[in-house]
Amino acid sequence: MIVPNKRLVIFDLDNTLYDEFVFLNGKMSKFLVHQKVDEGTRFLILAEFKICFIMKNIEYVIQHLNTKFNLTLSVDDYKDFLRNKDFAVDISFYPGICEALVVLLESGCIVRLLTNGNKYQQLQKISSLSRTVNLSNKVVYAEDFAPKPDPEGINFILMQEKVNKSEVLFVGDSNTDFDCAVRAQVDFMFAKDFFSGKLV
Repeated sequence: MIVPNKRLVIFDLDNTLYDEFVFLNGKMSKFLVHQKVDEGTRFLILAEFKICFIMKNIEYVIQHLNTKFNLTLSVDDYKDFLRNKDFAVDISFYPGICEALVVLLESGCIVRLLTNGNKYQQLQKISSLSRTVNLSNKVVYAEDFAPKPDPEGINFILMQEKVNKSEVLFVGDSNTDFDCAVRAQVDFMFAKDFFSGKLV
């Protein structure tokens, strides 16, 4: 992990600090139980769900599963389930991430998060991760401004923290994160490079 001349490091959340599949798979598993889908079918559905996630075919996954397994699952019910904290899923940081965040914070570096996605859904993830490192007061939810790659979320953080753009690093996992950094005119690193200590 290398932070050259940076006072502020902004992290994306999903697939940057933790594995998004763990959250979505856990939610899908609970949703299928709630919908009274039998155990054998649930096993097959979750295997297909994993393939969809790997292939990045998640947007219409309920419609796909309905067609493949002759089901009548409701898209709206699934969305409500994802956002319902009563069916929360425990998640944890990728290995080594928690320790890296602690090192950053103890060094005096400002750490913030900027995440896309439904705010109620993201709040569940932050709540779970904050059992290890409290992130609850460090997050900006892009939904409150404009989704990445719009730079408004980054600009808001810069205004709050009163730092120059040259002192900022945005760390993410996607081209959307990269584009957001470019539009905000701040430096960017992919998470795999940042946490492995490689400068690219």
